[in-house]
Amino acid sequence: MAISFPMFSRYDPKVAGEGNLDPLGLGQIADRLAVELVPGIRERMSRPRFLTAMTVGAVVLEELEDDGATSGVAPFLVWEWLVLESFVRSEVDHPDLKSVSGIQMTRYAMRDHGYLDAASYLKTPGIFGFHGVYKRLAIRLGLLDGELRPGPTSQELLDVWAKTQGFGGFNETAELLNSWRRLIAKALNRESPSTKGLLTSISAAEIAQAFSPGRAPALERRKLRSLLAGEGLHELGAFRTLWDLLATQGSNELSEREIHTQLAKRAEKWAPLIRAVQAYETFARTLQDAFDSLRAEAGARYEVGLDPAEHGVGPTFGAQTRSLAVDYHRAEETLSGLHGALGSVFTTFHERFEPFATASTASLPELLLLHHERIQDAKPPEGKRSWFDRLGNGRVFLRHPYRLDDDWAPRPGEYLHPYRSNAIASFLRDLR
Repeated sequence: MAISFPMFSRYDPKVAGEGNLDPLGLGQIADRLAVELVPGIRERMSRPRFLTAMTVGAVVLEELEDDGATSGVAPFLVWEWLVLESFVRSEVDHPDLKSVSGIQMTRYAMRDHGYLDAASYLKTPGIFGFHGVYKRLAIRLGLLDGELRPGPTSQELLDVWAKTQGFGGFNETAELLNSWRRLIAKALNRESPSTKGLLTSISAAEIAQAFSPGRAPALERRKLRSLLAGEGLHELGAFRTLWDLLATQGSNELSEREIHTQLAKRAEKWAPLIRAVQAYETFARTLQDAFDSLRAEAGARYEVGLDPAEHGVGPTFGAQTRSLAVDYHRAEETLSGLHGALGSVFTTFHERFEPFATASTASLPELLLLHHERIQDAKPPEGKRSWFDRLGNGRVFLRHPYRLDDDWAPRPGEYLHPYRSNAIASFLRDLR
């Protein structure tokens, strides 16, 4: 009797996708330090007037019964669809749309089928879209609560916004808000919620004018500045000092390391954190440059792969790694002095990077590969592939997407990670 066996396809590993961000696991600690420095601010923030759009939107949504359970789409997300579609319909190529969260997805959706829905934009925003990006800041400032309802500081901003729109106060905006509320209700009542056919040229221009990110009236700009740079309950860490420093020094003239050096001189309370940031960034940059030097050498030998044990991996490898142990111990020392919410940062640093405290130039290539593989393997949900493939003869092959340009060069002294100075400088430009 003939027996047929199943035909197997080529093995497809369960751990798929390379995970092209943070290949050495350096970003987590940097983000913790940045949050401590300016809590509530994210690097992707740039247009503070979205705080107004979210606060007004929270009132628009108050009387809607749909919580997203029936339609499958949260009402606040439909408000986001309407705002961004209005921007695109009214100001397709306007410079005010630069750095607007979600604008590129909106443009694609409008180009392809003329409206927004969960499939073309976002069903749940997470950390994307302007609600995803600015939610944490709006809550910290008291403009919204954790459920995205109006918060304790919202009324003053709402009154200011209403006056700049030609009303005597926010109470006079009921008719306008009701017109927007009806649009959201129509979108949610559809079998598949969308903005299809909802916005006329007049209503789109109305919303765009009310919230255009680069056109906040002077009174509204002043109120947003007061909220962001305020003191007391809603204080944003070193935001006020960084704001004043950037206003006087200019963000384009100083590197972030230099900005931080100036901050530590102006406000002694931030000096220990700044020392930790600078020491950590020195270590992070050295480690990243060593890893990139390995990539550069492996990329140049793609025909046969690279033996990590070979002496002198890349012309700059030794020079960039001699200080690694010193950089490690300096970072460890400054991080160990942090307390409170940052008390666990030292433990994370020690557990993750301690092997580099005694690494030699000869052992470092293989140590870097092993560390990278561990970091990739631990990424959610089920791990990511290493950027290097082991060839089985002691050599490794760097896959093509991760090869460096021929003109790559190490950048000692530069920060590897951003610490929100760019976001604050962008706020400053919008609110002057």
